[in-house]
Amino acid sequence: MGSKNTYKENRNAERKQLQEISNNRVKNWPNTIEAMRLKREEDRIRRLEDEELERRAVDAKEEQYQAQLRAEQLARTNKQLHDQQDMVIAFKSKMLMCDVAQEQKAQLELRKRKQKIDEEIE
Repeated sequence: MGSKNTYKENRNAERKQLQEISNNRVKNWPNTIEAMRLKREEDRIRRLEDEELERRAVDAKEEQYQAQLRAEQLARTNKQLHDQQDMVIAFKSKMLMCDVAQEQKAQLELRKRKQKIDEEIE
């Protein structure tokens, strides 16, 4: 009986060794079912990682765009608040009056020059 068990153990050990040798040979073959399954899995993982990187890039751009919109809105609001102050309104009114007075002076001078030229022509 002892020799049968030893024979089975030796046979099993030999089979495992042959199987290991076979697996080591097949391990680097690209056309096995296992290799194709692993390649599909790696491709799927790589595709998911690429999609995630793309989503992160889009999210970063969107966040930057939203920050820019917030900054522009804040600037517009601050300008409106500034422009609605009484002192600023009064200052702009005075500036407008100065511009109107200056334009009237310029028109008056132009009218005088025109009259002078008309008198010289006659």
